[in-house]
Amino acid sequence: MPLLRSLDAIHLASVMEFRKAIDWMLVYDKRLLEVASLNGINVASPS
Repeated sequence: MPLLRSLDAIHLASVMEFRKAIDWMLVYDKRLLEVASLNGINVASPS
């Protein structure tokens, strides 16, 4: 599992806290995308 930058970790923790109210997470960072996916969060990433 890749290491996250501090702000990415905060964003991930926020989404995990409000998971029931959030359907998707928009992600631009590849590491955050991977970790969020591994934690069962639906992610969308513009290419």
